[in-house]
Amino acid sequence: MAKERRESELEAESSGLKAQVAGYDEKVKAFETAESRLTDAFQNLASHALTRNNQQFLALAKENSSACRARRRATSSSASRRSRAPRADERCRSKRSTPRSGGSKGRANRLTAC
Repeated sequence: MAKERRESELEAESSGLKAQVAGYDEKVKAFETAESRLTDAFQNLASHALTRNNQQFLALAKENSSACRARRRATSSSASRRSRAPRADERCRSKRSTPRSGGSKGRANRLTAC
């Protein structure tokens, strides 16, 4: 009788442990699914942010380039009336070619050097 009772207890404990393992397996799958969704969402957001940043940078570069060309044209027409003064494009080139320190700050300054 004691042996049968012990076997019954072990079977009950075994089935309880199996149910726990099944529950843990479901939780692991849920965490993996959530991780995958979060990874996809982060990559999507990062991609959009990078695209927007690139577009803004290119727009700013184009704007600065256009402004520099306009200043060159205006300066070159007035410079041709005067005695030989440095041409506007020479001034722009010399400003852009000067080395700057400061990492990305220096790159931003070079865009507006003209």
